[in-house]
Amino acid sequence: MAAGLGSRYGGLKQLDSVGPDGAAIIDYSVYDALRAGFGKLVFVINQHSVDEFDTVFAPLKKQVAVEYAFQDKLPPFRNKPWGTGHALLAASDLLSEPFAAINADDFYGQSSYSAAADFLRETAPKSNRYGMLGYALKDTLSEHGSVSRGICSVSEQGELTSVVEHLTINVDDGMVSSRLGDGQTMPLTGLEPTSMNFWLLTPTIFPLLRSGLDAFVEQNSDAPSAEFLIPEFIGELVERQSASVAVLDHSDSWFGLTYPDDKMRAMKLIAEMHVAGAYPTPLWARD
Repeated sequence: MAAGLGSRYGGLKQLDSVGPDGAAIIDYSVYDALRAGFGKLVFVINQHSVDEFDTVFAPLKKQVAVEYAFQDKLPPFRNKPWGTGHALLAASDLLSEPFAAINADDFYGQSSYSAAADFLRETAPKSNRYGMLGYALKDTLSEHGSVSRGICSVSEQGELTSVVEHLTINVDDGMVSSRLGDGQTMPLTGLEPTSMNFWLLTPTIFPLLRSGLDAFVEQNSDAPSAEFLIPEFIGELVERQSASVAVLDHSDSWFGLTYPDDKMRAMKLIAEMHVAGAYPTPLWARD
């Protein structure tokens, strides 16, 4: 999902260079996905980004199917997309097989894609059994401002039992807290399992999403900034037992780009991975 406007970042962070050879985080996601065995790429973007994305990814069409979906259809009172649920729904006509959905500006790690691929190989296309890669909350925060995160509850059997969207999570003197809608503050440990929008889904999600978005739009027609978010919606599916979600084990930490100052940390971590031999330099040949 790469149609975000990057309002806090100040630009098209989905393609911003972070690697030693100019690669963006999305390049590493694609590299790790292909290495894990994924065979198709669908980029959810807006129409204004087509040329930039095609310049970067058109050469990959020799290796893998590359397609674009557009998150552009908006009512007159909106000047931004409806959120990640809306983005995912934009790809519904291009996906007929089990798939992973990720954010374009998030680095998830190699073992995450391997775990995802293994799970999806065993998943039937018509199954309502989904998966999620979770990360400890403390590893998903930014030193440079508040973040929005879906905090999860997970059973002893590794099943997702709930997701609560926290829109303003801050770190102050090492203490993590969420500012709630009523102005109060909820302390957090930082160890809470957290959704970073790495979902393992099947096409059965799309009719559910469509009806969910219709209801959301009707309820929020006078709220131009409201967003229909995947974690929150899947949490609702779990609560009403319309789907089940396995939270998969993996050995990676997350990092990403929320604010401009996050870029230096991302560049440092990726450079260290290149030095350690986790990735080649250049990342790949595009000719």
